[in-house]
Amino acid sequence: MKRIEAIIRPSKLEEIKEALKNNNISGVTISQVMGCGKQLGWKEYHRGTELITNVLPKI
Repeated sequence: MKRIEAIIRPSKLEEIKEALKNNNISGVTISQVMGCGKQLGWKEYHRGTELITNVLPKI
């Protein structure tokens, strides 16, 4: 048995699942995580206070 671990954008999930299915890989565990990389994140305002969020949702 082999284990492959990948962190991907949520928008790529269906494409990845289809590719795995086409290669006869049937077992998949999916977890939601937050992360940062090259992207800069975004700014939010809560009760007049600026909050900088530099982590984005990943799967």
